[in-house]
Amino acid sequence: MGKFKVFLLGVPLALGALAGCSEEVEYEMPIYDFVNPSVCFFVSDAATGVNLLDPDEPDAILGRPIAVTYGGKRYEVAADAVAAPATRATMPRPLALRLEGVNEYDRIKGYHLAFGEFDPTDGLKGQSFVVDWGDGTSTKVEFDLYVVWKKNRKERIYEAEVHSPIRVDGVARGEGYYDAWIIRITR
Repeated sequence: MGKFKVFLLGVPLALGALAGCSEEVEYEMPIYDFVNPSVCFFVSDAATGVNLLDPDEPDAILGRPIAVTYGGKRYEVAADAVAAPATRATMPRPLALRLEGVNEYDRIKGYHLAFGEFDPTDGLKGQSFVVDWGDGTSTKVEFDLYVVWKKNRKERIYEAEVHSPIRVDGVARGEGYYDAWIIRITR
């Protein structure tokens, strides 16, 4: 009878110990440093190819009241905007419409208007804004910008996958900060 009692007491302990063992693997969450992108607009003359956002060009459109409407707020071209390199050493800049020029650190060359910066960790879906070019024409931009976390079973970490689809005037342009988010307009 003594062995039977020990057996009865041992079974729940063994089951409890085995229940604590699972095949669930712990995954690490590395620290990610995301680029906070802006939508960039290059505007050129259809006949000459001249960059109409270059302040040194006589036909530049910068004298017009160009503005973006987003989230019920109007953003005019910021007079004090200075281009900043997209590096880990810079902090995100507040949402604004900026005239940016050639920058040796940036992948985007030439004068352009940049509207942003947007944070992918904000989970932006179904966003839209309108650029009013100050001459009665406009450009509508619709975009999503969000992160999907996926398990990397081999390295036991979560990997970030940033999604950034964008549409311009109803036309899908794909994804990617340095591809789809660069809009070239001829006038």
